Amino acid sequence: MTASAVPGNPAEPPTPPGPGVEPPFAAPPTQRDPKKLWIGLGIGALAVVLCCAGGIFGFGVLVAGTVKETEIGARQLAADYLGALKDEDYPAAYRLLCGDITGRQSARAFAREASRDPVVGFTIGELVNDPSELVVRASVRYTRQGTRSREYIITSGLDGLAICGER
Repeated sequence: MTASAVPGNPAEPPTPPGPGVEPPFAAPPTQRDPKKLWIGLGIGALAVVLCCAGGIFGFGVLVAGTVKETEIGARQLAADYLGALKDEDYPAAYRLLCGDITGRQSARAFAREASRDPVVGFTIGELVNDPSELVVRASVRYTRQGTRSREYIITSGLDGLAICGER
């Protein structure tokens, strides 16, 4: 017989009586204080309102940032286009046009037309305040026509921004 099997040995607890051990009963529920309940509900509601307000604010910041980035990109696109025309890099300028224009006019015809009165200088202006389309104003100086005010219509497609019209 081992030392742990000896009756009265403190290392082994006594066998519980009956078919099995039952857990102790839980403490009975106490009377709840309605004041604490309403305080807890108020704190929870405040947390939900703050989370919703933070989400709406964050979404607004995201949208505003995206709009500003698009405006900067549109102005840069117009500058790249006019810069390519000024440098007489007509293939580069042609690549910045949207599919509607390139589908109607070949690169060779575009270069021929653009080389008739080359661009010698330009200044990019502000965006036109038009909610239906993105338009960039520019002052363009040509060899023959002199300085003319132009507006470039910018579209956004799968390939990014592109020039889709001039007026």
